[in-house]
Amino acid sequence: MSRGVPTWALSAPPPRADVVVIETTYGDRLHKPMDASIDELYGAISDTLGRGGNVVIPTFALERAQELPLSAQPGH
Repeated sequence: MSRGVPTWALSAPPPRADVVVIETTYGDRLHKPMDASIDELYGAISDTLGRGGNVVIPTFALERAQELPLSAQPGH
């Protein structure tokens, strides 16, 4: 669980590594609260679909990719 948001567990532990390279996106920024981000996302999706558009959401971080579908569930 990260920031109080559940994530999917790995099916098996990763193998031992001699070197780990990690990329972060916007790691030096303070982010708005998750509820506000979800509201903004829902608004953008609603506006786009209302205009007959398609929604494509690129994700560059595993944790964020996991949070999106979990956040879209009713009650979140």
